[in-house]
Amino acid sequence: MPINSRINKSSLSAKQKRQVRAAFKAASNVAVLASNYTHTQSNTTLANISGFSLPVVGGKTYIYTISLTCTNAGGSGGAKFGVTGPTASFVTGQVQVDGTSAGSTSLASITAGATAAAVEFLAIGTYKPSTDGTFQIQAAQNASHASDTVVLAGSFVKLEEVI
Repeated sequence: MPINSRINKSSLSAKQKRQVRAAFKAASNVAVLASNYTHTQSNTTLANISGFSLPVVGGKTYIYTISLTCTNAGGSGGAKFGVTGPTASFVTGQVQVDGTSAGSTSLASITAGATAAAVEFLAIGTYKPSTDGTFQIQAAQNASHASDTVVLAGSFVKLEEVI
């Protein structure tokens, strides 16, 4: 049952319900890519996408959701993504690329790639960093090619603190 439904059905006063909703909203961090990110052609090295990161606090547990849509005009370069951040004491989840799914059991395994003109990524799971830091999204070409790989505006990363 979604959190708002549980809050609505609770015996809390209207004021308390507003306070609980505000606390849950504050515990949820979202970064939406405001403009396209272009990763240079013939470059398969993952690079940080500027401004596409969220702060994390060591010892807290987060549910992550990452949704990226990428294009590559030549098609042969495709796209890949990765995540960096503080070492995790716990990571689990699923990463799906164009319908193919794989599990993630480490920060390094929240990564995937495909070689196509359009690539969609979806990653969902749980992350518990050991120290404070930044959960950073990265991108690159999946295969070296003479066309740019573009992560489209509207792609997002969400970290929701488990309370």
